[in-house]
Amino acid sequence: MQFISCYRQIWHILFHSLISYAIMLTFPAGSMEILVFLLSMGHVSVCHIYRQLYDYGGYTLDITGPLMINVQRISSLACSLADGRVKDQSKLSSSRKQHAVKKNPSLLELLSYVFSFHNTICGPFAFFDDYQAFIEGNTAKKLQNGDMSKQSSSSEPSPFWPVLKKIFFAFFYVFLALKVVPIFPISTLRESSFQDKSFLIKMFLVIMITTAQRPKYYFAWSIGEAANNNAGFGISGYDGKGNAKWDLVNNADVAQIEFCTSLKVLLDNWNKTTTYWLRHVVYDRVPAFKMLAVFAVSGTWHGFYPGYYITFFTGFLFTTAGRSIRKCIRPMFQGSKQSQFLYDVITSISTRVVLGYLTFSFVLLEFEPSWIVLKYV
Repeated sequence: MQFISCYRQIWHILFHSLISYAIMLTFPAGSMEILVFLLSMGHVSVCHIYRQLYDYGGYTLDITGPLMINVQRISSLACSLADGRVKDQSKLSSSRKQHAVKKNPSLLELLSYVFSFHNTICGPFAFFDDYQAFIEGNTAKKLQNGDMSKQSSSSEPSPFWPVLKKIFFAFFYVFLALKVVPIFPISTLRESSFQDKSFLIKMFLVIMITTAQRPKYYFAWSIGEAANNNAGFGISGYDGKGNAKWDLVNNADVAQIEFCTSLKVLLDNWNKTTTYWLRHVVYDRVPAFKMLAVFAVSGTWHGFYPGYYITFFTGFLFTTAGRSIRKCIRPMFQGSKQSQFLYDVITSISTRVVLGYLTFSFVLLEFEPSWIVLKYV
């Protein structure tokens, strides 16, 4: 019934897409992408606030989730169209040139992109030019023109084994979520007994509880990626042996996340398609305070629970600090393989601690319990 209710609200996506399309056709580059971005973020913000009023802290499936993905699609398309209208393409970064759209899409092309059956509900996000190449059967040609492939054949490879692998891991993540979450429930952080434990026990619980929350995200992303790959979408290039790499819409490199040695590596491998969107729409376009702008937009895009803002503001501070530490301290450990290994061990453990410290408020959502945990750790 929740799924049916979600589709009764599909007019939100249609309205958002049509108004944005009218802006793209009417306004010039420079103002067009800004107006579309503001409209998109404003629309999803209203939906977030409404959802928090009627389902505070709940997980009801409504249009908010699909609308968040559509915000990424529409705002990125507006920015790509603006890039396509730049006369001197040499002024653009390689990424912006790669995704530039030089011709206004037709209404049919826009609605196809917005309502593609394999990623309407939960994505993952993909750029319009990649989707257009897929829908027109020109993926192999696009990769060759971009010098991203050694593959000479224009035929599309089979997604059978990549899809099977991702479905297998999706069930594995479900198993982990069902078995691990009950051992380390998030409710532990709300209990008064948590405050009486030693600092080391508290940090251990914070790390384990936040780790136990991640498999459900891995599951959703694996299923979404498998659905896209099964439709034939998701080839990013070819390896040295000519085998297709089905990771264009990959959202998480689990090994890199769970064994990362820095916060930057973690952020680069967590919710990757959203990172691509933030880089394309925010980071590459704002003139100053780029990282702060990225974290601010990411927080607003997620919603208005205080926990989101605690996480993203703290993430901004730790990311800034991490850059300084890497610049100043890392060179001291590059003299030998042993010292490099020691540095990796120290930074890996530190990143585990920082990750737990950053993300518990994202899961708790509310300010008071998040503040209590912050105060005691």
